[in-house]
Amino acid sequence: MNKNRPDIKVCVSHGNSYIKTALYAGNSQKAFFRLESKKPPSVRLYLSELIKIFDYTKLADPGKITLALSATRKDAEPLFQKICAKAGFRFLSVSCGLELPLKIDYLPPESLGTDRICSAAAALKKYRGEADNI
Repeated sequence: MNKNRPDIKVCVSHGNSYIKTALYAGNSQKAFFRLESKKPPSVRLYLSELIKIFDYTKLADPGKITLALSATRKDAEPLFQKICAKAGFRFLSVSCGLELPLKIDYLPPESLGTDRICSAAAALKKYRGEADNI
């Protein structure tokens, strides 16, 4: 990728009702789509939806793209690992074990939802230096 071009990220929130996918360039959301999650999509279906908003196949190095997954369903991670393998993306799974620049005191840590972890990380990024306690 060009050094002047912002990093591209595919952010996925896999919930009980929907799989929401947003495409970011730098800190700016460029596109969004959602699929129902009652029946998880196939790798082919998901990538066919993704390519409608972002033709990753035309990139010289899709390995510079990160797909970040926040999931409530346990069957989501293997699916998105397969999607990343097929597309050539790097895979990042949000969990209580993810190293972040903030400490989240929550016990037991495994019971903290990944959506809450994402919210805390986003608040830190947006408001760093503006508040003593996030």
